[in-house]
Formats: sequence, structure tokens, C-alpha cells
Amino acid sequence: MKNIHQRSLILVDGTSCLYRAYYAFPFFFNSKGKPSGAIYGVLNIIRSLFLNYNPYTMIIVFDSSRKNFRKKLYKKYKKNRLSMPENLKLQINPLYQVIEYLGIPLIIESNVEADDVIGTLSKIAEQENFSVLISSNDKDMAQLVNKNISIIDNSKKCVLGPKEIKKKYGVKAEYINHFLALTGDVSDNIPGVSGIGKKTALVLINKFKSIKNIYKNLKKIQELPLRGKIRIQKNLKKYQKIAFLSLKLTTIKLNVYLKDKIENMVLLKPKIKLLLHFFNYYEFSYLHKFFLENKWFVPNNHNCIVKKKENYEKYEKNYFNNMILDKKKFEMWLSKFKENKKFSFFFDLNYINETVFDINGITFSTKTNKFCYLVFKNNKLNIVSDLNINTVFKKLKIIFENPKIIKITENLKLQYFILFFLKIKICNIYFDTMLELHLFKYNKLSYDLTSVFITNNIFKYSQYEQLLENSNESINLDKIYSSKTTSLNHIKKIIKKSYFIFKTHIHIFPLIKKNKVIFNLYHNIDLPLVKTLFQMELNGVLIDCNLLKSFSKIITKKLIKLEKEAYMLSGIIFNLSSTKQIQKIFLKKKLFVVKNNKKFSTNKKVLLTLSKYDPLPKIILKYRSLRKLQSTYINKLPKMVRKDSKRIHTSYYQTITNTGRLSSKNPNLQNIPIDKKKEKNIRTAFIAPKNFIIMSADYSQIELRIIAHLSNDRALVHAFNTGKDIHSITASDLFHVNVNSVTFEQRKIAKTINFSVIYGISAFGLAQKLDIDIVAAEKYINLYFKKYNGVYKYIEKIKIFAARKGYVRTIDKRKLYIRNIQSSNKNYQKAAERVAVNAPIQGTAADIIKKAMIYVNNDLDQYFSKHAGMIMQVHDELVFEIRKEKSFYIAKHIQKIMESCANLNVPLKVNIKIGKNWNSVL
Repeated sequence: MKNIHQRSLILVDGTSCLYRAYYAFPFFFNSKGKPSGAIYGVLNIIRSLFLNYNPYTMIIVFDSSRKNFRKKLYKKYKKNRLSMPENLKLQINPLYQVIEYLGIPLIIESNVEADDVIGTLSKIAEQENFSVLISSNDKDMAQLVNKNISIIDNSKKCVLGPKEIKKKYGVKAEYINHFLALTGDVSDNIPGVSGIGKKTALVLINKFKSIKNIYKNLKKIQELPLRGKIRIQKNLKKYQKIAFLSLKLTTIKLNVYLKDKIENMVLLKPKIKLLLHFFNYYEFSYLHKFFLENKWFVPNNHNCIVKKKENYEKYEKNYFNNMILDKKKFEMWLSKFKENKKFSFFFDLNYINETVFDINGITFSTKTNKFCYLVFKNNKLNIVSDLNINTVFKKLKIIFENPKIIKITENLKLQYFILFFLKIKICNIYFDTMLELHLFKYNKLSYDLTSVFITNNIFKYSQYEQLLENSNESINLDKIYSSKTTSLNHIKKIIKKSYFIFKTHIHIFPLIKKNKVIFNLYHNIDLPLVKTLFQMELNGVLIDCNLLKSFSKIITKKLIKLEKEAYMLSGIIFNLSSTKQIQKIFLKKKLFVVKNNKKFSTNKKVLLTLSKYDPLPKIILKYRSLRKLQSTYINKLPKMVRKDSKRIHTSYYQTITNTGRLSSKNPNLQNIPIDKKKEKNIRTAFIAPKNFIIMSADYSQIELRIIAHLSNDRALVHAFNTGKDIHSITASDLFHVNVNSVTFEQRKIAKTINFSVIYGISAFGLAQKLDIDIVAAEKYINLYFKKYNGVYKYIEKIKIFAARKGYVRTIDKRKLYIRNIQSSNKNYQKAAERVAVNAPIQGTAADIIKKAMIYVNNDLDQYFSKHAGMIMQVHDELVFEIRKEKSFYIAKHIQKIMESCANLNVPLKVNIKIGKNWNSVL
């Protein structure tokens, strides 16, 4: 926290914050369909300003919606700006309301812009001996900066004083308005002097200081180190009136009339009940939690403190009563703890990833509301303890491995890893509150237990403090610390973590048990999958690092060759990774596609288009592709190999995607590129150990089979049940040819259409994908739906269902909520409809592959643990290491299990491929 000055004032440009927040969170809506992103973003900005800069007070200023003096001076002022989005308009009054509830002064002066109000307030505050901080992204504000007034750069989280402004803009703060008057300002539509850019303006301002002095010394411009001096001189003469008009437009007023005096603009006590109701209504559970935990206002604003400081002091010692730091106290605790038939636990880690971490301690809670924190030797909290972690867990092992004792935790997979490294195996009964919460969607943005408790009124926050207050033991805090760097907040948080886990489970699990659908998903899929993912991550993937190094060398040579070719074609040496340099070259060659912002785009889509007219864009595309391959995968993967196992261990997550698909991180093994044409495919480096081979088991056309089941379309179901090629059948109807006469190209188009329709693709989207006109694309879609009319009826039915309910369901009845499906914004709604069409298909595919993973892993564990292991899951594909001599038998066994994982009205088909590396099974 930066305490800038004991009498510091933050002036917030509310209008600037409003737009920044809106575009940061454009798709935020509460469950009632009310837009909330701008409100959420602005509140987060306000909160961070309080916490980071500890101001004495704060004032938020918004633009008046009416005309101002600048619009009277220049009718085109800000005329290029788009009108305010409807969803943003709907958030303005609620935002004003919540600022009032927070007790922060809010100013909107009629016919005056926020800049001028802020300018006037800053000067008044400076005279009153305030240190002023201005939070705004508007560069005009820089002209106000002096030794007592600074700008907060929110993007870089730093304060800009006179020196920083000079460094950033090249001119002193007091001349910023003169500089902008010369160059003009596109965002405000200020004209400036034609032909004068930033470089010229810098030279002129640094030499003559002001616009007035420039015009007094027009003849001296010939002496300056400028190109085109005569032209500059002529333009200055020609546009003199425009220059002085621009100066008036860029100069912030310092003397506007304010209805209230600055001494009356003080922070008031927040309206707590109204605030909490507001946070609940808009579902801002994080903000709700922060407010209740006193993480909003800074301590010296005594009027704004939600809880009295003395209450925290009263409870602070009691947090440490529950810490166990010595063997004697541990033995006493253990003798009582053994009697419990149910407990929750959570490890306190210095976490790097799921296989690399340091353990500071572990926290436990029980049914009787008893909770404690065991702190180990050599912890990173600077707490003195003589508890040896290995000794402690030798004694805890019997409890964790007792199948009759119920264990509850959060993020069970991580706890599996920790206990595995401690040579402990959790037996039989366990629960994961993260999965429980995910199923119930208690908190859509995160699974933080504190906010769940508060948002859902599972218990009152004060009840937790009451538990602390009732503690009878006392402890000398001085003995705990070996230094003063220990975070009290961290210790408080970790001690209560297991308590929250326990309370969450006992409130949520009975609800899960009551609902047969949710209990089935939790008990048969989500929870058993944790163990499977743990095992797969632990197995890891063997990588040939030497092969990747050789690939890197080959790619480096190719990159050098491509650079030389690009230099030859362009006639100059340039950086192929620099967008600006490429734009300049394309401009010279008259190769460009202009976007709405009038900039020359060089994205992939544009380069593909330009490749038809010139070879250079194609070379740049190839260069970018190889460079990305080298930097993202080939050079990076060897660095991620663990020294002890010589393997890469990714992390899989089952609670991140909306459809239930698993995601992979550190590294993302689901995104490894495929290129069948290239011999040097990166997947060649994914190898099996000696005497083993790689086996791929891939569900064939699983999404099409699922849509056949969901839609019960006769033609589709018949095609799959008779084992016919669905793409050839579709092609024969689209192109009016016999199935046996379908060409490779026709089948390829049909395949694209088959898979695109299940993503709810439009005619425009299909036209882009196939590189055809929209009329032809529309014709294909109509012919498709004529052939598969059942699919059309299903799509229309699912759209209506989603719009009415707000969600769709998988075959196993898993609910998938669709954001914006009930939005009044037609664009958002149409996009949401496309998601609604595909979500049940992807969600069902996700559930099928999860069940396959569980069944296969259990089977391998029981019968083939020494001969086979699952090492990767990539969407609809499972990858295994299998002992060579057992490969045929195990492969058939896995195929049989996977094909019987769902009861559809069409058969599931699994393609099995075996090879020495992952590339050879493609």
C-alpha cells in the first residue's frame, strides 16, 4: 500500500473508468440478464485505488450528458465517437447508486466535462495543502501535473509526476495542451495543424514552449533540425486559427463553478445493508466478500471502516490458539483427533504446480467446530516450529488410510499428489467441495469458499468470529515469529479454510444426495475422475529432448532462409515479427486491407488474402507459423521435463470449460500441432520407453453420433447403424451424385458442413470456411437440413428450450448454462444460440470420454498395471503406453470398454492405432 501523503486526494475520472471497465467486461450479466460488467469493473478500480494508494479522501467525477463549451466552439468536437452502447447506458444509474452507497462523493456538473471539474478540484485541493492523484487514461490530464499533482497510470500501476510525464510524452507537463493542439487528437476529433506530426510538434514545443511563441518566431523555424521546414512554416500560417482553436479545446479549465465546496466532499459512512443487497442482486460475490472482510477501505478512513479495528485485535490472538508448533501439543491434539469419524483438511503450500511445491503446514476441521493448523519445520512463513513433516504424517497415515473415516477437502487432485509424495493413500471415502460447488453453480465466477458462504447465506460471517472468541487457550505471539515478515492475513485465511470446507460440504452434499441426477454425475463421473486424472498426470509423458533440439536447429535454418527470401522480395532488411515494419513494406507495395480503425492489418486472415496477389505475405505466414512452433513448443517443452521422472507432467482441469470438456495446462498437451505432411512433426518427440509402444484410442465422429442420438434423425441414425460413410452420403445429396461417384473434394466439403452445422454455423460463416459465396453456402445448409430434417427440428427445439430455461442439458442431464441466451442484445443472443446448439453435443462427448477414462483406468489398474498406463487425453482421444508383447490384447480390451461407455441409439466407434511415437499413430 502506498501512503502518498497524509492529506492525499484521489480524483477519479469516472467517465474514463466507465468505458475502460465496459470494454474489459462486455459480456458480464447477472442471472436476471442485467448487464453488469461496467459496474463490476469500476468498483474493482475504486477498490484497488483505495488499497494501493491509501488516500485521505476520494472524489469521482463524471461527464455531463449535455452540451459543453467545447461543442459550442467546435461542432465536430468528439463527433467521431460512437454512441454509447445500450448495455452501458443501463449500467450508469446503478453505478451512481452504488457509489453513493459506498459514501464516495460523486460530481456531475451540468454543461461541464469531467476534465474541467477535475482540473478545478485539483487546483483547489493543491491550495488546501492536499497531495492530488488523478486516476484517468486521458492524456489531456497530463497538463495538470506538477510537484503536488500526479497521474495514476492504472495500466502500469505507477504514479506519473513531472519527470515521468516528460519522459513519456517528450514535453513538460505544462505544455501538453500545446503539443496536442499542434498534433490534434483523434479520440476527441481535435483537428490540430495539418502536416504536423508528433516528432515535429516535439521539436517546436521544446524550442518555443507555447503556441503563442511559435507564431511569434515563425521565421526561426528555418533554423530548426526539421525536414520540410518550408512546408511546416506554410501550414502553420495557413492553419493559425485552427491551431489556437485546438489549443482552447485541449486546455483544461481550472475555474469552473462547483455547486459544493471541497471541504464538504468527504467520505461518508457506507450504507452497508444497501451495499450488500446491491452486491447480491448483481451477483458480485467477490466484492461482497472483500467488503465484509474489511478489504475495501484503508485504515485511516475511520468513517468508512465496516468493522471496528479493536474487534480484529480482540480476535487476532485467537487465530494463533489453534496453531500447533511442538510435539507435545501435537500428541495431545492427535489423541483427541483420532476419535473423529469425519474431518476436513487442506494443505498450506508454496505452490508452483501440482508436482512441485513446499508444504508449510496442514489445517484440519471436525464436526464439533474444532479446527487447527499444524505448522512444520522449515516453513516459508518464518514461523518457529519443531514439527517434522515426516514424523507427523507417519502418525496421520493410519487416519487418512482408514476407509471408515470420511475425508473432505477442496481440489482433491492436488491433495492426492501431496499425500502421494508423503506415501499416503486416501482410502474409499472422500469428498471434494470444489466439484460439489461446480455442479450446483453456487458461484459462476470462482469456487472461493468464503464468497460462497456469504453469497448463499450458508452461515453468518460473524459466527466464525464467535468460534474464535470462545477459545480458552492463550499463546505468546512473540514466540511464533522468527521475523516480522509473516503475513497474519495468510495465517488467518489458512486456519479457517478447512472450517469453510467442512461447513460447505455438510450444507451442499445433502442437496446433492437428494437430486438423483446431480448425485449420479458427482458420484459416478466427476469424483472418480479425480483419481484417474491424478494417475494420468503422475504417469506423465516421455519426451525425446534431443529430437526436439534437432528440430529447433532445422527450424532456425528454415527461418533464416525465409528471412532472406523476404528481404529479396521487399528490397530491404526488416524484422519479420514486427507488425509496424511489415505495414510499412505492404504500404509501399500497395498491399493492404484497411480495418475500421484505419490501420493496416497483418493478421492471418489478411495475409492469406494478400497471398493471392504477392508471395511476401505467404512467406511471412510461414515464418510466423514456424517461429510460434519453435518458441511455444519445440524450445519450451524440454524445459518443462521434470528432472526426477524425465517426463512432462501436465495438469488437467475438469471445472474450467462451460461444456465440461477437460482442459490441460503447464503445458497444454491438448494443443500440440498436427501436421501429417511434415516428417519433422513435433508429435514424433512424444515417445514410449523401452519395450513399450504408444497407442491412440480415438472416438470416431463422436459428435455426429451424438447429434444422431439427440435428434433421432432417421437418415443419420440409419447411416451410422449400417456402417456407411456419413460424409459420402451427405455429399451425394448436396451434389446430386451417386454415393460411389462422390469425389474427394465433394466429400471434404460435406465433412466440413457436417461438423459445422452442429456448431450452429451461419451461411456467412460457412462461406468463409469453404471460401465460397454466401448464396452457395446458404444453398448447402438448406440442402443439408432437407436431408437431415430431424437435425433441423432438434436445433430449433434446443434454441427455444435454452431461451426459456437459460441452460441446456447433456444426455446424462448435466446442466450447461448459456450466457446471454436471454439478452436483449440480438448479436449476443444469436451467438448464445450457436453455443446452445453445440453445448449438449460437446457436453455429452465430454461425459462419455470421462466415463471411458474412469472405466479404462480402473481396468488397467486391476489387470494390467505393469503393462499399460494412460498418459494423455486430447479431446476425443486417449493416449497410452503399452508393453509391446501385450499391445494387441490390451488395445482390443480398451477399445471394447470405450465403445460401451454410452447407451446411444447409434454405435460408438473407437479407432485404435499403435506406433513407436505419437506422430506415428495419426
